[in-house]
Amino acid sequence: MWRQHRVAFLLLSVGAAAMTAYLLWRAGSVHDAMRALQAGTATPRQNALIDEAYRDLGGLGSTLSFLPLLIGVFIGAPLFAGDLESGTAKLVGVQSHSRASWVISKLGMAALLTAAAAVSTGLALRGMWSPPADHWAANADSRGPVALRAPCPQGRRA
Repeated sequence: MWRQHRVAFLLLSVGAAAMTAYLLWRAGSVHDAMRALQAGTATPRQNALIDEAYRDLGGLGSTLSFLPLLIGVFIGAPLFAGDLESGTAKLVGVQSHSRASWVISKLGMAALLTAAAAVSTGLALRGMWSPPADHWAANADSRGPVALRAPCPQGRRA
């Protein structure tokens, strides 16, 4: 199974490693900028980096949310398409092993690599997200609109 789909698996591994490395690099610079901001020694470049991190978080999160769909399209579908086209799927049905074990063996490697890619990129994105989120939570103004009970006209009860 590895030999049939090694190019797709290697591309997935390299892509996930590259995205993880990029996110970790960005997280390191955001952490440094947040420390400087909290110490009161932030430069204009560090302030711009923090603003850019705030803007990029939404886009990066949306992009990474499509990762399972892309993996399913480019890795999951070809796993079975070739076997269905060549007739291997029919041959599996008459073997001593069950079809379920064939499906599990086909999906096992893909699921393992997909989980590793999702966990590594997700943890790296969380590392980039936590300093701005902690800063926002510490500096948020909690005096927003509050529902108040309106006074009742005389003679009426609420």
